[in-house]
Amino acid sequence: MTMSKHITETELNLALEAWYTARETTLREQVAWGNVLQNHKSLIQSLRDNGHSWEHAEREFDQISKGHAEALLAHWRNMDRLCAEYQALRKQFLDQRPSR
Repeated sequence: MTMSKHITETELNLALEAWYTARETTLREQVAWGNVLQNHKSLIQSLRDNGHSWEHAEREFDQISKGHAEALLAHWRNMDRLCAEYQALRKQFLDQRPSR
């Protein structure tokens, strides 16, 4: 039988804080992407005003939007991973407590 590492309350709290931080980072990225999408017209116009063709401006916007989409997906995956780690640590923490 293998012995599991003893999980301290501090370790559990750190794992929870890591998940909270990842959740906040994810939320900020989602808001940033939402702002880009809401400002489609003004971003395109700004690019056009700076000499870009309509097609080039649309491609630039699509690249910006795609970058946010990819970043958001990465943040969601990280958030899910940290949540799973916290849940596993919490289960181990609770399982190691003496029964009453």
